[in-house]
Amino acid sequence: MLTHKSRRFLENKRIMIIGGAGSIGSELARQVYKINPNICIWDNNESGLFDITQELSGTTPLLADIRDIQEVVKYLTQYKPDIIYHCGAYKHVPLLEQFPEAAMKNNIQGTQNILITASKLGIKKVVFISTDKAVEANCIMGKTKAIGESMCQKVSGSSKTKCIVVRFGNVL
Repeated sequence: MLTHKSRRFLENKRIMIIGGAGSIGSELARQVYKINPNICIWDNNESGLFDITQELSGTTPLLADIRDIQEVVKYLTQYKPDIIYHCGAYKHVPLLEQFPEAAMKNNIQGTQNILITASKLGIKKVVFISTDKAVEANCIMGKTKAIGESMCQKVSGSSKTKCIVVRFGNVL
């Protein structure tokens, strides 16, 4: 249940949910939509993006990849969100142990692209969805999210863009 304070935080804002077709992002989109349907849902999963934007009519789909800095600049400039929820990450621990380069490209480079561009464009807030695995990280996924948290702290301390880090535990 969203609080009165969270409602005020979201009302009359342009919201972008990156990774909005994923397990966390799609549920976040459903919750935000109840308060403010002015949402851009960004994902590189075409089927998932189609499904969630059909479910939440009137939302703006954005089929793009956060690893592509040109796309990030283009779409953040075009949509001009007030708040970005950055849920776009690879998260399956065993798979990422097999493919650490993919984890680093998506979870680190993609996050860096979002944060640097948001800062340059003066986007007010970025909410970075992290994981409890970033605490004393001993797996690739946890390490990449810990690096993302550090990048958020840097951006928040050196620009007008404020980054908020939210850690989730195991998601069912």
